Amino acid sequence: SLLKKIGLLNGIDLTVFENDFHQDVIAGIDLPEDAIIFTSLAICEVPGLGDDIIDKIISLKPKIVINLEATYPNNNTLIDLLIKKYIVHNDYNRVFQKSIDKYSKSGRIKLLYKHEHIIGRNPLRPASLFVWSPR
Repeated sequence: SLLKKIGLLNGIDLTVFENDFHQDVIAGIDLPEDAIIFTSLAICEVPGLGDDIIDKIISLKPKIVINLEATYPNNNTLIDLLIKKYIVHNDYNRVFQKSIDKYSKSGRIKLLYKHEHIIGRNPLRPASLFVWSPR
């Protein structure tokens, strides 16, 4: 995978796992202690995936979690309304960011960094960056 190659080019021996988020469990993943979990435009593909995926990730006891995911906007600017319509039309995830915010406010996770709509080739599906750790 590309991520594995990038790691090797930088002298880092990465272990890369693929996962089907439609499954009930994060299957076959035996993470080392203090692992870093990175998702990119994966969770956003599964409608309704929010609290449950955060709980599953927390159960793996990672050191840090980095989610680069397209999210449903909280605002109602013209572009946000267009993004919302696009997400609803394509049945993409609408709850992940709400779950991140809820878990942060409740103290279940420590939200280290958040930047909405940080990158994206498609203006109607920009990705937001969330960096967090379980508490």
